[in-house]
Amino acid sequence: MVWCAGFVHEHIFGSWSNYDSTYHAKYCDCGNIDKAVHIWDSDEIITNPGCEGTGTRLYTCTTCGATKTESIAALGHNYSLSNTIPATCTEIGHITITCIRCGDSYVTSDIPALGHTFGEWTAVTPASYEADGVETRVCSVCGASESRAIPKPVAAWGDANGDDEVDILDAIHVAQYTIDESIELLPVADVNRDDAIDILDAITIAQYTIDDSIRLGPAA
Repeated sequence: MVWCAGFVHEHIFGSWSNYDSTYHAKYCDCGNIDKAVHIWDSDEIITNPGCEGTGTRLYTCTTCGATKTESIAALGHNYSLSNTIPATCTEIGHITITCIRCGDSYVTSDIPALGHTFGEWTAVTPASYEADGVETRVCSVCGASESRAIPKPVAAWGDANGDDEVDILDAIHVAQYTIDESIELLPVADVNRDDAIDILDAITIAQYTIDDSIRLGPAA
């Protein structure tokens, strides 16, 4: 029994209900309030946190049924190396890392292209005195090839046999050609530039071997 509002009164409280974020309360018809601190149960996760988004944790008071929530911090990404695209001779490669939790990924670095590893040049079509030749080389890694011209040799006028010397053998070679045109002869044998390789060219070359002031071929 208590003295309340000018008379003796026994409080009869109702059920506990939420009062505020800290207390729950029960009320007597006379207006008296009895308060007590919430008793929160173990938390329940209602929204799981992600790598970038926060989660939500729910608490319930075991006395009055009031609830409260708390934010759960984002977990952050957990990246791991996931893929490597090797570089080739001409294309750059990539190193990619991926979050093992959410799958977010990005290229962390580029691998420079390797460049070709070419072997030695190999003649495909040998050069002749009439035309350039062709040589190629092949990359030992990817098989790519490239070609370039082999410049045709520049023979000296009068070097009919192509031995890089102008001597009596060239004169003999031209003389033989006038008898048998199946003999291989370089165009530079036409030392007098009359568009015919004949005995006159052989004579001029022979004279040159004695007197190298004689002009062979076109005027300088």
